[in-house]
Amino acid sequence: MFTNKDLLVKVAWMYYMDGKTQQEIAKELGISRIKVQRLLKRAVKEHIVRVQISQDAYNLLSYERKLVELFGLKDAVVVPVEAKLLKQELYKELAKAAASYAMWKWLPHIEILAVGIGRTLFYLPDFLQPLPRKKKLKVVSLQGALLPNIALNSNLIGQRTAQNLNGEFFGLWAPIVANTPSEVEIIRSQPYVKMALELAQQSDLRIVGIGAASHEALLRTFGFLKDREIDELLSVGAVGDILGRFFDKDGKMIEGKTNERVVSIDLKLCSKGATVGVAGGMDKVKCIFAALTGHLVDILVTDIFVAEALVGIKEGKIQLDGG
Repeated sequence: MFTNKDLLVKVAWMYYMDGKTQQEIAKELGISRIKVQRLLKRAVKEHIVRVQISQDAYNLLSYERKLVELFGLKDAVVVPVEAKLLKQELYKELAKAAASYAMWKWLPHIEILAVGIGRTLFYLPDFLQPLPRKKKLKVVSLQGALLPNIALNSNLIGQRTAQNLNGEFFGLWAPIVANTPSEVEIIRSQPYVKMALELAQQSDLRIVGIGAASHEALLRTFGFLKDREIDELLSVGAVGDILGRFFDKDGKMIEGKTNERVVSIDLKLCSKGATVGVAGGMDKVKCIFAALTGHLVDILVTDIFVAEALVGIKEGKIQLDGG
């Protein structure tokens, strides 16, 4: 059965600090009471639990709790990283944490997993492994797949995810951005595209990236959006995007611009499960804060420095740059 230090710390915290029973912990985390007992014993054996939980673990869990309380999240995962960590290494650490969280919290009992694209989510499949299941997991892409860079192709990420989890894969065989809104409607009406979108809408767990609105945005990098279109989005207050859909500082979608041409699931149409936003780096603070303010994601996976900034801004101790 899959275990990791994050799970050990979380179980220890819930038992010793929150005063929850083993049965309550088991129900909340979706694991057996016997496993909770074993994890508590292992936490003591590995010196995670002594007289008190270690300071680093306390800080991480404290920020997770604050993020949940301040932003109304279902859950949060804060990753300890070094201050000068290279971007690529940060992406890997965030993807590893997201994969770990999904595996012990969600994947053993859900039916449909939906995944987006991005520089961080590219690494997600690398940290996934098969879990005991009664029936195969369905994995579906959340946005169009026809991208110039195959490494960040949504279907490739989804396909690798399904392969590593021994699941079934359903790709969204469409461009990520169409030329016109009317073209989007034609694409969405195609049988295989329609089927994938409906499956994504029924997903139990959705894992997405949170991008900053800038000339380095993926859609600009891929050439789907021109510099003038990015400038127009910035001029009307766009600060970030999820699944290619741009939003402002309050987490409200930008109307009348490029969002009408994007072929991706509308997260507002997903009535069950949860959406996990995976993003980190101080250059993402503004867009992550906006996404949380607009309740665009239910669960956040981020690094300790971003978590500190988000909490500080929300509590009025830090001023949001340009906010």
